[in-house]
Amino acid sequence: MKKLDNSRTTYFPAVSVGSYMSLITKNTKHFKNGKSYRYYSDKEDPLFYYPYMLTSAAHNFKDMNFRETIAFPRDSKGLFFADSGGYQLLTGKAPKGFSREISFAWMEKNADVFPLLDMPFPKNYTAVTNDYFNKSVEFTKESARYFLNTRTNNDSIILNVLQGRDLAEIEKWYAELKQFQFEGWAFGGYNLTQIMGAFFYLFENKEIDKTKIFHIFMLSKARYMIFLVYLQYLLHKESHQTVISYDSSYPVIQSAFGNYFLYSTLTGFKTIRFSNRYDYSFLKDENVIPCECNSCQGVPLKEFTSFTTDRFYAITSAHNIKIITDYKKMLEHVIAMGSMELYEGVFSSEDISVLKIIEKAFKNRYVKGNYRQVYKDLLPFVNNELDEDSTNSKEDFLSYF
Repeated sequence: MKKLDNSRTTYFPAVSVGSYMSLITKNTKHFKNGKSYRYYSDKEDPLFYYPYMLTSAAHNFKDMNFRETIAFPRDSKGLFFADSGGYQLLTGKAPKGFSREISFAWMEKNADVFPLLDMPFPKNYTAVTNDYFNKSVEFTKESARYFLNTRTNNDSIILNVLQGRDLAEIEKWYAELKQFQFEGWAFGGYNLTQIMGAFFYLFENKEIDKTKIFHIFMLSKARYMIFLVYLQYLLHKESHQTVISYDSSYPVIQSAFGNYFLYSTLTGFKTIRFSNRYDYSFLKDENVIPCECNSCQGVPLKEFTSFTTDRFYAITSAHNIKIITDYKKMLEHVIAMGSMELYEGVFSSEDISVLKIIEKAFKNRYVKGNYRQVYKDLLPFVNNELDEDSTNSKEDFLSYF
């Protein structure tokens, strides 16, 4: 089993379908410098190096040697994360032949980390009836039994799954799934209250102490990375071994909408939006993409504005992934200062309030009822300014699947 870096959070860029996956699979190169889009492989001379990636079993299960196909090194210091394909089953977009058995076999063969195949909640929470909740629990329990009884690779990190729209559902779900012991937990919450409530609920139940990875599916807001990086800082400071991880398809999805990240801010990303509805012929030949990274350097802007081309999607996806990983590194350097007084010169007053709530909750992590208090304390920050900058709109989220 690979040694994990618990000094920082792990972000997994989600790349499952579309132009960028095609380019990775074929190892297409658009650059005179010969560099590869396979950013996760230091053996491929990549445009930049970031050794983490997530892809879905449902989209790639027909290739049992998928890891070799995309040249993700077995000896990489990074991690290959496979999503089980629950959302594809939920939305009816899983290809014919995909099943629990196929999902498990593909993930164990290819991935370093993967979760149970669950029956997740739809984006529209009002569609979750008591009957749906109970069916979801039973489906996930069947997966847990199957995964435990079938696994042969003890080097894999398998994650149990926690679901729940509120604390009552989280408690009910956990009571049913806690009997199945895996190497970590994954949670599918959509706002910070749910995520922190679930995390500290697991802490109170002594799960975090034996959890290698706590993963958040489809992190929907770039701003939340501030709070997750801070939570990881507190864990590492107190010698807890748990790694907080999260994934998002945001950089790749945004390229499909013509959005090129110009630079990061503490609340998200400033973008240039290209559209085939406009005429950019007025641009001069000397106008180039305003970035000096390997994927952008010297690329003529006039050529780039034909944003429906394969080259546009490829360059923009690679560039956007680099920008979001640079944003994460920047946050880690800021948080590592370890001073709330210094933080106050960087983050907004609202962000500082949230950081202090997390700090208080962490100090009380073993206190009975602490998870209820952090859930209550964070409620005023839901559906307000803190939640305005979303990396995945509902339409973007569903289009990915």
